Amino acid sequence: MNNTQKLVSIGIVLVLLTMSCSFFNIDRGDDGSLRVETTLTMDLIQSALGLTTELEQVVNLQLEPRDGYIYAHADAFQLEGISGNNVSFHLELGASNGLLTAKITNVEANGLVIDSSLFEPYNQMVADQLNQFSEMTDRASLETVSVTPDGVKMVWLLNSSTN
Repeated sequence: MNNTQKLVSIGIVLVLLTMSCSFFNIDRGDDGSLRVETTLTMDLIQSALGLTTELEQVVNLQLEPRDGYIYAHADAFQLEGISGNNVSFHLELGASNGLLTAKITNVEANGLVIDSSLFEPYNQMVADQLNQFSEMTDRASLETVSVTPDGVKMVWLLNSSTN
């Protein structure tokens, strides 16, 4: 991806983030830090996945929030020599070291289970793309992530002191 494409993608991400945060709540802690709670919609997550170039060949991707993960279903997909129809997988999101993590698990295509380890290289790409949609600032740290019926709830800690 060249610099112009990156800038356009970042611009789109910022606009979508601004429009798609359906819930925004701020609390100040005793130490002066701010806790910011946002909820990213399934539409935003789907847009982020669509911008992940390695996942472009997914046809009719549908996302459904479930308890602890996002259930994804597509009519078809093709990814570096792997292709299938009637594809489903779980997208598990979490927080580690202040950043969003993503893990693709429980992959099935054509009625067969596909080894999730084949998708490990894409976990970081998906997490990076979603981080672009959700990253608050350089001084923010992602504390928790949970999948809710409304979308993905993210709680950030912003240190208001200058370092």
